[in-house]
Amino acid sequence: MKQFHIEVYNHLRELGIRPHLKGYEFIKTAMNYLQEKPSAIYSMTKDLYTTVAKRHGTTATRVERGMRHALETCYSDFAVQKEVLGTNRELCNSEFLATLNEVIKIKMSIDTKKPSAPTESPKKETQDHCNTEVWTPVQILR
Repeated sequence: MKQFHIEVYNHLRELGIRPHLKGYEFIKTAMNYLQEKPSAIYSMTKDLYTTVAKRHGTTATRVERGMRHALETCYSDFAVQKEVLGTNRELCNSEFLATLNEVIKIKMSIDTKKPSAPTESPKKETQDHCNTEVWTPVQILR
């Protein structure tokens, strides 16, 4: 399973969107489609909803409503939403998908830039003029 898919699942779970809702599956499919075609976020009705509907054998109207219903169920805890998405207001479907997509892309780019933990302990160096030990710093990005 791709790292992006795992991040989508984790973020949806953190937000409290329940997996038994059809909108949950619609959101996952929409996020996958946005990976394939990022410009789809600008044509929700004509492109994104219809593509998701075809993949699930339903209509674009039902996809839109299913996503909206799934999002409405997670708006009870705005503190979690603020932590995960960076906003504590109700988002429409397109705002939610665009924000979630951006948050995941940023998280993944940060995770790939983190250096691996050093395998050795820091090396000791001695200073000639006073015979004291100096530890070299180990830089860890957080």
